[in-house]
Amino acid sequence: MLPSSFARKACAGRSAGTARTSACATLLLCFVSIAHAAHVTILRDEYGVPHIFAQDAAGAAFGSGYAQAEDRLEEMLKNYRRAEGTMAEAFGAEFFRDDWRQRIWRHRLVAEQHYEELSPRSREIIEAFQAGVRQYMKEHPDQVPAWAPKLEPWQLVALGRYIIWGWPEGEAAEKLMHAASSPIPSPIAARTKCCWRRRAPPCMRPSPWWTRT
Repeated sequence: MLPSSFARKACAGRSAGTARTSACATLLLCFVSIAHAAHVTILRDEYGVPHIFAQDAAGAAFGSGYAQAEDRLEEMLKNYRRAEGTMAEAFGAEFFRDDWRQRIWRHRLVAEQHYEELSPRSREIIEAFQAGVRQYMKEHPDQVPAWAPKLEPWQLVALGRYIIWGWPEGEAAEKLMHAASSPIPSPIAARTKCCWRRRAPPCMRPSPWWTRT
């Protein structure tokens, strides 16, 4: 999905019953995909909340990617690095242990290997979102940090794994780190091993796709 043009304008108005002036920012994005052309409008209210209007889900995803990049680009890019396990190469050795743990879980590897197994519809929406992020970065190069990773669609899948796996990992992560550095088996390591072998209740089991290695 390739952005072709965009236009931005600002409008001002007064809140009903008050003398306070509010601002409304409007962003009209025109982008072309292989299958169709679409228009996306992003309206920001007086609180800065984006409201996205699009002709289809892919257009809405494009607008969402653009708006999120506008609000928190560095946070998004850092989260991609966290999921991939590449924080240390950009921010120093203090992130080594976190990177090591994410590489053990192989979020990036699994996401890259199985991305094409997603439905065409899912891939279209993911790629539209990343196209929106990419468009914002193109229009605002001064906002793009030097350590920004190259945007890839599978990064959203890797980030999803990182977030979901973070829920059950929790305290177990510290136990795993301790067990890995212990010269001899410890009661904590033994309990951790048993914990990870125990099957979770059906409602907490992730889908097979997310657990492939």
